[in-house]
Amino acid sequence: GIDELPIILQTSTFIGIFALLGVTASASIAAIDSFSKSILGLEKWRNAFVDTSLPIVLGAFYLFAGMGHFISRDAFCDIYPPIGTWGIWYLPGSAEFHVAWTGVVEVLGGGGLLFEGLRSSLG
Repeated sequence: GIDELPIILQTSTFIGIFALLGVTASASIAAIDSFSKSILGLEKWRNAFVDTSLPIVLGAFYLFAGMGHFISRDAFCDIYPPIGTWGIWYLPGSAEFHVAWTGVVEVLGGGGLLFEGLRSSLG
């Protein structure tokens, strides 16, 4: 796996993957915007979906994912990368600490999205 490569290749691979994700996401957003504006009515539907239904779906997803950090804490700790992974992973704190704080953030963010989505859709 990637952990067996020299540190410089691990770091380059990690940064390259995230750069590619950023470029691909930007290109996808531009393509979707162009496509939805060229089809009559799709832009209005997409805007309504993004303002109402999407926050509800994403809010529920993040809320349940955040709760999963506490329900299946050991499983989340097992996938936390060890210090030094990819040549850039040097965050202080234990896996348990990082699993807990990211769980809290996901629950709060999911709850906020869910609340705002429900508020927007109910008027």
